[in-house]
Amino acid sequence: MRLPGHAKTLRLLAEYGPRAYYEGEIAERIAACSRECGAAMTVDDLRKLRPDWVEPISKDYRGYTVHEIPPNGQGIAALIALGLLNQFDMASVQRDAVESQHLQIEAMKLAFADTYRYVSDPRTMEVTSEQMLDDSYLKERAKLMDPTGATKFDFGMPRSGGTI
Repeated sequence: MRLPGHAKTLRLLAEYGPRAYYEGEIAERIAACSRECGAAMTVDDLRKLRPDWVEPISKDYRGYTVHEIPPNGQGIAALIALGLLNQFDMASVQRDAVESQHLQIEAMKLAFADTYRYVSDPRTMEVTSEQMLDDSYLKERAKLMDPTGATKFDFGMPRSGGTI
C-alpha cells in the first residue's frame, strides 16, 4: 500500500516542523479542501491558530482512569459513556455479546445527546465538564437506558453547584 500524499505531508513536517501544518503547502491544501466542501476555513485561519495548553479531564472506570482532552473536543462523550456504563453490571455480560454492545451503543447515544447540546468553546459552555461528568448526574441519566431496547435520548440538565 502506498500513500504518497501522506508521505509528502510527513516529509514537509519533518523538514519544516509543526508550523508547516498551519502555513505553506499543507495549509493551502487544507484550505482548498475546506473551500471545495463549502466550509469557511482559510489559510489565514490556520496561520493565526495558536494551540492552548489544557489539563486533561478523566473518569475512573472499573479500576482504570481514562483521560481525554477537554471540550471543545468530543472526548468527554467517551467519559460520559463510561460513567453511564458504571451503573450497569458489565462484568456479568459477555464482552462481545449483543447485550454488551447494546448497552455501549445506548451509553454513547445518551452521552452524545449531552455532548451535542453543551460542548462548545469552553469560554461559552453553559455547564462545566465537571457537571457533565458528575457521578450523581450520570447515575440519574443511566436510568433512561433500557438494557433490552433502543431509546431516543434528549439532553439532560446537569446541576450547578455542589452535591447537596
